[in-house]
Amino acid sequence: MADLLIKNVPDGAEEDVKNLAMVAIEKFLNRRSLVIDAVKKKEFEDNIDAIRTSNNVDAKFTVINIEAEG
Repeated sequence: MADLLIKNVPDGAEEDVKNLAMVAIEKFLNRRSLVIDAVKKKEFEDNIDAIRTSNNVDAKFTVINIEAEG
């Protein structure tokens, strides 16, 4: 994957720009593989989660189990 640098982001809009970039990346990768089998789908989901977590955005496909106290 290539690195992407977004310049001239107004103060306070960093998180919104980051979230919009995640949507754009996801759409690009989704269109790139039109035929989705189970292996490609898992690879796609892993790539999206890796990009999101490396940019401090919550993972979209990884299931996190939260145990309730009590």
